[in-house]
Amino acid sequence: MDHHWNFSVSLYAQPDVATACITLQDMAGVNVNVLLVALWATKITGRAILTSEISEAERNISMWHKKAVEPLRQIRRDLKADLHLSDPIHIESLRSQVKKAELDAEYIEQTALAEWALSLESEVVREPIDEPTWALTTRRVIECYSDGMPDGENIERLEKIARLIADNAALLADRH
Repeated sequence: MDHHWNFSVSLYAQPDVATACITLQDMAGVNVNVLLVALWATKITGRAILTSEISEAERNISMWHKKAVEPLRQIRRDLKADLHLSDPIHIESLRSQVKKAELDAEYIEQTALAEWALSLESEVVREPIDEPTWALTTRRVIECYSDGMPDGENIERLEKIARLIADNAALLADRH
């Protein structure tokens, strides 16, 4: 079953979550697939995911991400920016095909990450996951990509984004 993918797609569809994830991706270099699957791992293990575990997940998929996901994303973005250069209908059709390929590459990446998540140890006592646990996993993912939480003006913005994503993950997990 694609529980990881269903969780990710549902979380990403929550109000403001997609924008928050893209902001983390562009501002802090966060791999959104790692973030989404780390949150799913929190759900299935009942605990916050450790920074060392997140780093391991990143190492497992980094080559695929660099060779497949990132180039497709860049092509899709470039096609969006250049729509005015030629026949916009055909360019948009091509962009849609590239977007589909990008989603397929992300699905493959998430499937590999889900295998990692299923290998993690669960908490012995399964209690409801509290909000700080969701937030801790989210912050740890951000820290993995930014060599610790950034200083200065971006810290407050990143904390707000982390809370938004964590709160939505907690709400979504409670519904499923």
